[in-house]
Amino acid sequence: MTQDETRYWEYPLDLNAPDEELGRALLGMRLITEASKRGINLDQITDDLAKAWIKQMKQQEASDEDVRNIPLEKATRLAANGEWARAGKMFRAFVRSGQLSIATTRLLVEEHAKRVEGGKKRGDQIKAEAGKFAAKVVTKRQELIDKGTAPHNIASKLGNYFNKAPRVIRKILKKADSS
Repeated sequence: MTQDETRYWEYPLDLNAPDEELGRALLGMRLITEASKRGINLDQITDDLAKAWIKQMKQQEASDEDVRNIPLEKATRLAANGEWARAGKMFRAFVRSGQLSIATTRLLVEEHAKRVEGGKKRGDQIKAEAGKFAAKVVTKRQELIDKGTAPHNIASKLGNYFNKAPRVIRKILKKADSS
């Protein structure tokens, strides 16, 4: 699955956007809601998790609690089934009909923007931390080589030192060697 297929929450929620983009943004809002319910950060949503939630959305029945939300639920199901333009058109009509208040819509847009920005910041932070860790691993590897450690023992010794699995260390070293 490509990034475009699962990172729907990166689409801006803009009622003036084309129907297809609005349909993707609607699915993104729904994924944000699912993540929020479960206490999961956006950067922790894997492709498999997004696919599982989308599969659940496809099978969800309309709620009996509030019949006013049936068009919204149908639009969400359409988006989950990949019918972006129909979903976007239905969502826009739902909002403009006044059934979803402007205040609620504005709140959704603001929450969406905060989550996207927070997810990007956290992603950048994780990337920076990973780069620093990789530099430490490479430096420590050189120390072990200088001490005469056999090449086939380096990954396990580094794994013990950094409390990581040797396969993780090998992957880091392989990536560092290829750059």
